[in-house]
Amino acid sequence: MPSTSMSSQVSHNSPPPSFIQRRLILPFKQALQTGITAQKLAQTVSLGIVLGLFPILGLTTVLCFVAAYKLSLNQPIIQATNFLMTPFCLATSIPFMRIGETLTGREPLTLSPAELAKQLKSEGFVKGAGMAFGGLGCAALGWAVVAGPLTWGLYMGLKPVMRHLLAMRKESLSAKDVVELEEPLLSTSSTGSLRDD
Repeated sequence: MPSTSMSSQVSHNSPPPSFIQRRLILPFKQALQTGITAQKLAQTVSLGIVLGLFPILGLTTVLCFVAAYKLSLNQPIIQATNFLMTPFCLATSIPFMRIGETLTGREPLTLSPAELAKQLKSEGFVKGAGMAFGGLGCAALGWAVVAGPLTWGLYMGLKPVMRHLLAMRKESLSAKDVVELEEPLLSTSSTGSLRDD
């Protein structure tokens, strides 16, 4: 009885999981416990990466939710991957915009804050906002051109990695089971030897 109360006190005193643990580590741990396949895991992560790079912030969460729902993928993992891609989304939006501008033949949008403010004054707010939306449209187009091949390449590269991770987890779980089975045998043998003495 005292040992159980002691263990419950320890568990109550342990700090709550951090934001990173809740958003990134726990979803992967829980998915591995549900028996997810390497193919599904690779598909979920690759789509989470590519959809997380969509250049319009805020829409990535919706895109990941819809993709996971339609393709029966793991929602927590795809959203965790999407969350990880946020800084890369900001970094890749300009290259995607340039790809879209090249494809549409549009004049490259200036990205200097001083130049943008100058254009807004000279062109007017409505025309300036239209140019900004045009730039976002070009970025979305550039992303769409890259998305298909990038998803396929990531999926093919991640599949063997996920197979290896799942195999390692299976081995560690089976080793743990063996240890748990051996422990009672060791305890009974040790008590038996004490009795013999």
